Amino acid sequence: MINIDRLNDLPDHVIHKVLSFLYLKQAIQTCVLSKRWRFPWTSLPCLKFDSYRPQ
Repeated sequence: MINIDRLNDLPDHVIHKVLSFLYLKQAIQTCVLSKRWRFPWTSLPCLKFDSYRPQ
């Protein structure tokens, strides 16, 4: 079986676009997905600091 890692194959601009829809806390939590996702949240042009309350 072939192991396809689609998340790590995404270009930086797509990762930034995905993270831009998240609150800051959620964006930081994506760093556990893989080494590739460890630091992209630090270079986001716009961060949402609104309080996030999961339901």
